[in-house]
Amino acid sequence: MLMWTVRLFGKLPLPTRLIENEKIYSKFPSLEESPWQFIRRLKLRPKSEILDASDLIYRLHWATTQAWVEGKPSPAGLNPEVIVEWHHAINWVTKYDDAEWDRVPVDT
Repeated sequence: MLMWTVRLFGKLPLPTRLIENEKIYSKFPSLEESPWQFIRRLKLRPKSEILDASDLIYRLHWATTQAWVEGKPSPAGLNPEVIVEWHHAINWVTKYDDAEWDRVPVDT
């Protein structure tokens, strides 16, 4: 989610599974390279896109929580663990409740 907000990934897929580590590692400079060129290229997505993603993730979190409460499987193959992590990240990006990273709420 954090990588999507700074355009390291183009499309935000439905959170149905974990991403392979190699897809993440491939986006970053090697340990031998200076990180500054990479950092300068990062560009935050428009606020409207980030807020739309926040709304979607909130709704997906609610849907998977509701399914769990009712003893049903997650809808559309959604992965509740991934959704919680995405929800945490997007709430941090949007400064939800002005919370620090370790205290970001992910209520539904």
